[in-house]
Amino acid sequence: MWIAFNEPKVLAYLRANGEVYTVRHYPAAEPYVRPVRRYRELTGESVRLETIAQATEGGEVVTAALEAVVGASGFGAVQEWKDAITRQHATHIRDGKQLWLLRATLLASQHA
Repeated sequence: MWIAFNEPKVLAYLRANGEVYTVRHYPAAEPYVRPVRRYRELTGESVRLETIAQATEGGEVVTAALEAVVGASGFGAVQEWKDAITRQHATHIRDGKQLWLLRATLLASQHA
C-alpha cells in the first residue's frame, strides 16, 4: 500500500518541512508507514500516518479542522485547500462518505 500526493505543493511542503497535513478517504490504519507515490511513480520516500480528526460531517468539509493546520498543509488558505479536497474527493463527498484529516511525517528519503 502507498500514499499518493497529486497536488505538487503538498509533496513539496512535506519534503521541505518533514510533515504535512492531508485529507484522505480513510483513517490511518496499520500499517501506519506507507511509501510515497507521485502520480504513477514511487518516490523512494516513506511517511508515517496519524489520524487527527474527521474532515467531513454531513457531507460537508469541516472548516474548523482545516483552519487549525492550514499553515502546515502546503496550501495558502483554507478555501484553496477545500477546493482541492472537493476536486480530489468529489465522489466520496457526493456519496456522503467520511473523509479524514491525517498528519504524514517523512521517515525516509532517497530524494535529493
